[in-house]
Amino acid sequence: MGVEPQELVAEYGDWTQHLIPLCNPHQLHRHRLNGVPCTCEAQGKIPTSTGWVELAEKRRCSGATTDEISAEISNHLNKGGNCGLAVPPGVIVLDADSERDAAQLAQACPDAPFQRTSRGGHAVLLLPSNLEISNRCRVSLHSELQVDLRAYGTQIVCWPSIHHSGAPYIWKSALPATPRDLPELPAVWISALRSQASIRGTRRSAKQWQQLAREGVREGERHESLGSLSGKLFVSELDPKLVYELLHAWNLSRCDPPLPFQEADALIRDIARRETVKRKG
Repeated sequence: MGVEPQELVAEYGDWTQHLIPLCNPHQLHRHRLNGVPCTCEAQGKIPTSTGWVELAEKRRCSGATTDEISAEISNHLNKGGNCGLAVPPGVIVLDADSERDAAQLAQACPDAPFQRTSRGGHAVLLLPSNLEISNRCRVSLHSELQVDLRAYGTQIVCWPSIHHSGAPYIWKSALPATPRDLPELPAVWISALRSQASIRGTRRSAKQWQQLAREGVREGERHESLGSLSGKLFVSELDPKLVYELLHAWNLSRCDPPLPFQEADALIRDIARRETVKRKG
């Protein structure tokens, strides 16, 4: 492919530590399954070695530099292999597998890094820290948009790789400097994924609820935290109008920075309506 190490560094920066070598897109990948030799037809998509999930941590522990990693990956690319991005902890990739879904995904989250694939695309977003996610195929974000979920423990093929059809992988909008700079997974999608048991929150203790109310949260956890607190308060016996005012006050005083009023208001009202429906049901 003629890829130079400095090109990888320029594109990926600190993300370079998460790059892994994948098999050749123009050859069937031969490996062993339960000790038996077999051939995989997912050309260009299979990691060439085991232990790739923990590779970034191993690189940090060994003191591997960005230049060393980029030289290793570019050498692999120039020998005909592909490369992948091992999804870091706390990051979620929404993988659209058709042109229609990719177009909708790009339009729905215009601030997210977006990569075009052979037929679809990848949107990379930040997952709030108090959520757990299951890697799953074909989940619905709404009635007309279906994606696969890629989280820690999985990887995506990435630029400058080539699909076995010959189509290139291209970042249409670049990754930020660090995962913490990614835009948040939209709250409305969190609700949609919850309903399909693809994503769930970790249970908070009474002490953790007190800490949340007192200390608040930073960017990356605002949507989920405000949504969780809204659900907690709207199921209480407090007057809904009082709850509404308390939630807006918490957003203004405890979120750093606060969510825009209209964004917070839409989230609070949506959860209030949902809890009202549950009570009537």
